[in-house]
Amino acid sequence: MKLSIIIPAYNAEKYINECLDSIIATKKDIEVIIMDDGSKDSTLRICNEYSKKDSRVKVYSKPNGGVSAARNDCLEKITGDYVMFVDSDDYLLEGWDALIDYLSDKDIYYLDSHITGHPDKNRMLRYISGANEENICIPVPFNKVYKSSFLQEHNLKFKVDLINGEDMLFNLEALLQAESYQIIDYEYYYYRETIGQTTKRFDERIIDSDTRFHRYAADLFRRYKTDEKTAADIRNFSLTNAVVVILDRISYIDRYSEAKEKYAFLERKPYSSALHKGDSFLFKLCRARRYRTLFYYMKSRNRFSMAKKNVKEFISKKK
Repeated sequence: MKLSIIIPAYNAEKYINECLDSIIATKKDIEVIIMDDGSKDSTLRICNEYSKKDSRVKVYSKPNGGVSAARNDCLEKITGDYVMFVDSDDYLLEGWDALIDYLSDKDIYYLDSHITGHPDKNRMLRYISGANEENICIPVPFNKVYKSSFLQEHNLKFKVDLINGEDMLFNLEALLQAESYQIIDYEYYYYRETIGQTTKRFDERIIDSDTRFHRYAADLFRRYKTDEKTAADIRNFSLTNAVVVILDRISYIDRYSEAKEKYAFLERKPYSSALHKGDSFLFKLCRARRYRTLFYYMKSRNRFSMAKKNVKEFISKKK
């Protein structure tokens, strides 16, 4: 059972060695498809060195177009029976290749020790979106294995016109299309929590992108006749979280005078319908249109979170 592993890589020279070393340690039948997404550092050179040493590693390069486009291009090149995704700054734990022995004929395998039994699709949709009482949220493509023919048959791709929510949308659609799936109590993936530059600035595209995400999700639920309560709960959960994320990004604008016009998104659909859902101080400020206070509240909260993170890293290094 051949497994294809897709790695989109952009300016990943700091971590790509550890990522690739963890994967090619196995002697099993795999292929590693790396798409260098126009890196400006030594990522491509490092990947090419690995391909010279191990014929299972195949390296491609393209102008920078984002992680979704890179993953989609890789999906066109896989030859394995199954495929999984790994981010270039993460790595697989020792013995990860044991998961290959679990693969038989399911469309999707979810590798997670927190999910028990065999949840129905409504419950799995809640797990993918995070709209559940167990605080489980698995929207990302890693920690999952997909049957290659299943993805190809249904032309499942990542939306390249989204800069947020594309992973969740891909996995929602995959589950809705799947005829079979299995939960495996298996943890093999090390996710490196890094704060990229995209989370430290306001991207003008984020509001339009997020609006499209909610439209795409609503269309999916209609097309596959999803249980109405499940769809409504996911929609409300996603909207309230989207409001928080967008407000967070706005707070990285330097001055309130430059940021104030951005809050207009709160007064239009679908976000206006989400404001009465939250009881937090943040949502109360939104409903009262206290945007100046909201701006400085979020800015202070971010500074506190960053300071707390820096202290934890300092203590960790001292140890």
